[in-house]
Amino acid sequence: MYWVTLLDAWKFLRWKLPLLAVVMCVSSVLEGVGLSMLVPLLAQLGVDSSSTISEGGKQDVVGSILSVLHVPNELGPLMTVLVCILLLQVASTFLLRFLEAYSTTQYTAKWQERLFASVINANWPYLQASRPEVQVNQIVSESSRNSAALSLLLQMMNSCFYIFVYSVIACFTAWQVVVGLVVAGGLIFVITRPISDVSRKTSAEVTTVSEGLYGCVQDFLQNAKLVKATATEVTALGDVNRAIGRYRQIFLRAGVIPALMQAIYMGFGYVLLAAGVWFGIARAEIPVSAVVVTIYIFLRLYTQLSNFQQLRQSYLLSASALTNCKNELEKAEAAAEHQPVIERPWAPSGAAEVELNNVSVFYDETIALDKVSMAIPAGSVVGLAGPSGAGKSTLVDLIVGLAMPTSGELSVEGQLIQSIPMGSWRRQIGYVSQETLIIKGTVASNIAWGDVSANREDIENAAKMANAHEFIMGMPDGYDTVIGGRAIRMSGGQRQRIGLARALIGAKKLLILDEATSALDAESESKLLQAVDELRGGISIIMIAHRLSTLKHVDKIYVLDEGRVIESGTLQDLISSNGMFSKLWALQFSKNEDL
Repeated sequence: MYWVTLLDAWKFLRWKLPLLAVVMCVSSVLEGVGLSMLVPLLAQLGVDSSSTISEGGKQDVVGSILSVLHVPNELGPLMTVLVCILLLQVASTFLLRFLEAYSTTQYTAKWQERLFASVINANWPYLQASRPEVQVNQIVSESSRNSAALSLLLQMMNSCFYIFVYSVIACFTAWQVVVGLVVAGGLIFVITRPISDVSRKTSAEVTTVSEGLYGCVQDFLQNAKLVKATATEVTALGDVNRAIGRYRQIFLRAGVIPALMQAIYMGFGYVLLAAGVWFGIARAEIPVSAVVVTIYIFLRLYTQLSNFQQLRQSYLLSASALTNCKNELEKAEAAAEHQPVIERPWAPSGAAEVELNNVSVFYDETIALDKVSMAIPAGSVVGLAGPSGAGKSTLVDLIVGLAMPTSGELSVEGQLIQSIPMGSWRRQIGYVSQETLIIKGTVASNIAWGDVSANREDIENAAKMANAHEFIMGMPDGYDTVIGGRAIRMSGGQRQRIGLARALIGAKKLLILDEATSALDAESESKLLQAVDELRGGISIIMIAHRLSTLKHVDKIYVLDEGRVIESGTLQDLISSNGMFSKLWALQFSKNEDL
């Protein structure tokens, strides 16, 4: 498990991992050298130096090293050397913390970039079948937990270096300490083995509970208007509080387990220490000075062992995040759209001409479209109508290239959709949905979003075509007005016209309005439709509408039901035909309405 984390981190960090190991080694060695300097300093301060500590042991080794370095065995020079060692240790510790922070944040960022890129580059069927809250949790939370696991593993490695150095020192001073700790460590490992199993189980539960809380909060915030309008805040609070309760319980367990491990280690250690001191003084008659230094070494070494076990439990709680991230990455990459890195430029000579000939689309055993034939002449305005689930969205997915025909032919400018460079084709399409994406930034940056070549003139021309220039100029800073992520200072109609301007920038060949007016009031709808009407002839337009009033000025309407085109013609023809469209129209308008 540990090697899996390190090998994965190696892909992104490379030389930083060996550098971290070197700095850990240097820092722990400096710690050990500084600890070793205590023996000659104690001797200079008058503490009994004739004890077993110095008999052929560490003091002789330290004394020999000091002689080679020509350091006088006096208090002043010894204190100077010790201070220098401690300053070097401080510097190495700071460098170590910096490298750890730099490496783990880079590791987090790389995983977040990979996960988001894999999801956004996946094909449309995969995205449709995915749950957004799960993907957000993977990209934001699980990648952070994965990085936390790496950070904990690096700290475990650091503890190992310190344990090794302290053990070497203990072997020179009181080898019994090492033997005692090995025995104690083995016993505690056996005792705490069930706790490790609980840690692994809890790690897997953390992901599920986090996704549940993400999804619950996201659902209610996205539908806050419904909650407020129906006075169901208490119900929403109850659902979210229950999700928070589950989240709290699992993370409480995740926090208690490492603390429990530390308590077991420290409690066992204090008992062992008390027994050792009693035996050393009362039975073995070891000098007090030796006991004091031995206690100090024991505490430092045992603290590192306890810290190692606590870090290990915390690591086990986070280790499953790497598996979760890899699984999400593999699924998304398996569903990637396979497009060439460099596409040949392709675009219709003018407004796009699209034709479908007996096109069918099957999803498993479900028929989404059944032998659909229709033509969208260049520069025309075509409407799509029909009940929910009739196949309108699937039809648009086909034209955009998000789905491919199971049978039949779909061509653009006489070329089969399968042979067209998909990226080049999609860049010729303007798309406006019911909800317009408004990013945090200026009005100009929102209109130009996705088109890095757009200049201010292009932006203003697009806004004028979208009937948005006038209200934009009425804003505090015009096109440089900063709007928020939810654009709360703009009406729905204004947001939609910003979206339409964005869809028109860059001389698009096809404009798709996917129920773009369904949430607008009559005045906003009128202004948006006026802008669309002025585009007639210069760009091909497809309008999907539940609100049939938006189809009054289209050239032709196709009515779909259960994946088939059941009617087509002008608005007047369809109203007088007494078919499905006529019935839908009658449900929305009175018979005497002036058309």
